[in-house]
Amino acid sequence: IRVLGVPQTGAKSRVETQIKLCLQLVTDKGEKVPLWSHLRLPEYMVAKEKLKTKNARNPPDHAMNISEKGVLNLEATVVCASDIPKKVLTCLGCVQRERKRSQRKKENKNAKVNSSTAPSADDTNKPMDLDDEKTMQLEQRKILLFNCSEIVDFSSGDTILPTRITCYCRHHNEKVGFCIYFVMKDYTNTVIANGMSPPIMITDDHKSSKTKIGVGRKRPRAEYDRPMRLHHNPNSMMRRAFYNTSGNSIYQNGTISGYPLPRISRLIPSEGPTYGGVEVTILGSNFIEGLTCVFGETPALPTQYWSPNTLVCVLPPAPTPGPVVVSFKECPLTLMDNSEEVVFFTYTDDSDRALMELALQVVGMKMTGKLEDARNIAMRIVGGNDNNNNNSASLALQTGENNFEAHIITTIGLLDVLETEHNSISLQNRQQHTMLHIAAMLGYTRLCSVLIDKGIDLNLQDKYGFTALHYAAWTGKDDVVRLLMRG
Repeated sequence: IRVLGVPQTGAKSRVETQIKLCLQLVTDKGEKVPLWSHLRLPEYMVAKEKLKTKNARNPPDHAMNISEKGVLNLEATVVCASDIPKKVLTCLGCVQRERKRSQRKKENKNAKVNSSTAPSADDTNKPMDLDDEKTMQLEQRKILLFNCSEIVDFSSGDTILPTRITCYCRHHNEKVGFCIYFVMKDYTNTVIANGMSPPIMITDDHKSSKTKIGVGRKRPRAEYDRPMRLHHNPNSMMRRAFYNTSGNSIYQNGTISGYPLPRISRLIPSEGPTYGGVEVTILGSNFIEGLTCVFGETPALPTQYWSPNTLVCVLPPAPTPGPVVVSFKECPLTLMDNSEEVVFFTYTDDSDRALMELALQVVGMKMTGKLEDARNIAMRIVGGNDNNNNNSASLALQTGENNFEAHIITTIGLLDVLETEHNSISLQNRQQHTMLHIAAMLGYTRLCSVLIDKGIDLNLQDKYGFTALHYAAWTGKDDVVRLLMRG
């Protein structure tokens, strides 16, 4: 489990402050694993009763209809950074404070509903019943509170959890900070992954100027009452702070309009396909809303702000493979005083593989009407003993023709002999590319012609709103451009 949203060192917060933690389930190579649709949080750690599944007035469809096999169960424990095995529970004083806080909110809500009903002072200050051992144990376990629904979407392999730690480090003689240890288990209670956050110092020192998290900008409280949605706000005040009235950036003594220059320290992943479309996490410091990440000369739109240390964007396509410099549109590289701070992203040419996978899925969709794994479809074609029409495609897959374009044309030739009603030629992959998008980028004029003859949609757009014609023109494939213009 990769935990983002907290700087590796010097993180500080308060018991009243919500930290936007991003949890990602990743492989050893750092690639996200989108194999489970939802993540279930511990019920007692859900901050508001109305956000718990059992209390929801209108439970979301996913809470009632999702399969348990598609749900991961999250466990979370707060530990001391200086003594990892030491599990932290909320102290008695903080339990009382949290209870009073909750009681005040309830009374304020009731007062708004019925202004004639005054809250009782006795109720407000009613002490916790310490004789009820079970109640006390449960309250102490609420060292961590999540201000979101009990079941959250996890289909992309990550989610954002507004999180609050309810006890101070000094109450446990902790000098380094608290770490949050996460474990994810599947429906059989098998541990799938685990991970830990960097140390977070929970303090009541309001005057400290050290690194803080989650306090840079206050949000309306209602924003946490609904599921988190990443969004891009090009008109934000922070973005406008980068520009003066003439539209030029303002650079002053190593800052932009008074803000420290943003620094990139790491990209996850640090390489990706030339056709783009994969999610890239940018780690660093001094990030603010409104920054636009640029790969080479191509901006990643939108670039989503998660925290002062984390940005997320969708990788834009590139005309050629190779390394490119990653920078910010609002912060030219000339401002960087140290060349060692330049970070590179490496584009790899995976277009052939992506094209073959999509071609096999197009054939598989035509065969069965269902989207299947490309590898299974290839095995079915190679082992298709009962259908003589598979012979040419099977031979191509087994021998691995030197002419890759001819290989693909032979494979999709099966569409002409499969007698089914399924129309799959315009099938799109995760990046919303059709075969025509990738063929145009590769300059496969013959394949593009075949696809057009088979009725592929010329105007379908990918994640960036690009058609096949965009890619052909951008990569300088003149013959393909002329072909697509004729339609």
